[in-house]
Amino acid sequence: MTTNNKSIIEWTNEKFGTEYSTKDFDEIKNFLLLWNIYEKIIFGTNFTIEKLDHEINNLDLDIKRFQNVEKGQVCTFYFIIWAV
Repeated sequence: MTTNNKSIIEWTNEKFGTEYSTKDFDEIKNFLLLWNIYEKIIFGTNFTIEKLDHEINNLDLDIKRFQNVEKGQVCTFYFIIWAV
């Protein structure tokens, strides 16, 4: 993807004064993809702080489910619990 022969990373770095690398940009894209899926499932593509507050306060979270989970699996595990 280019904008006037510039990569989207170059354009973003120039426009916002950032210094994102390809790896940084990939991580941002991955987060945004997961956020969009999460927002659709939990908030019906209409996220608000009030809805988040309601979800957090009404969540029946059993912390024991997270014990002995290896690094990198917690977010996926938690996402799956909420998505079901």
